Amino acid sequence: MTIIAGTVVKGKQLGRKLGFPTANVDAKMHGLRNGVYGVLATVNHQFHLGVMNIGVKPTGSNLEKTLEIFLFDFHRDIYGEKIECSILFKFREERRFDSLESLTKQIKKDISCAAKRFELIGIMAPNKKESLLSHQELNLPDLCFYKKCNNLYGVNRGVYNVIDNWFFEYGITQVAYRRIYILSFLSFLKEDNPKVSSKYIRFGAGGLADKLNRFISSYVEESEENRLG
Repeated sequence: MTIIAGTVVKGKQLGRKLGFPTANVDAKMHGLRNGVYGVLATVNHQFHLGVMNIGVKPTGSNLEKTLEIFLFDFHRDIYGEKIECSILFKFREERRFDSLESLTKQIKKDISCAAKRFELIGIMAPNKKESLLSHQELNLPDLCFYKKCNNLYGVNRGVYNVIDNWFFEYGITQVAYRRIYILSFLSFLKEDNPKVSSKYIRFGAGGLADKLNRFISSYVEESEENRLG
């Protein structure tokens, strides 16, 4: 789990000109690898899903590493405000485009790809006016939510409890917020081993802790200091 925070600053507003306004964030990258990510962002204590790009913008002339976020269904001016961003998954590397037209087409694909991934994970609010954390699926009774995870990802009750408790001890005490990470981690497990044929995900000695470590550090270049003890 990688979390970065910073202040929204004015950029060149290229995204706005292309029809996809982004928040340029002045933040420490902490070794975060370049690429395009699906993220959970917090602005003024409200949670939003979005797409984050981090890199040197190879299509333009800017070779300075920057971070910008496109928030779904968000239309407010937030210059100067604080934003916190949690990475849920990465879906492509940074690349160069021959033209702004090609870049625009890719941005549309990125947004569509991220939205589908959020839906597969189970965290897209069906009603755009609904608060993300009030999403019904994220507020099921515990047994019902476990059954959802069991049906989607083949995780048994014992493993589910360990994962839930680990995120709680990590500091994510809000239930719906924690469940977003549980679903994201289970999706990560499924991606990491898509050929598992048994009903349940199985781990050897230390296997679950190793997967949690990889989930936390998989997007960061200097990952050793992020390892679990």
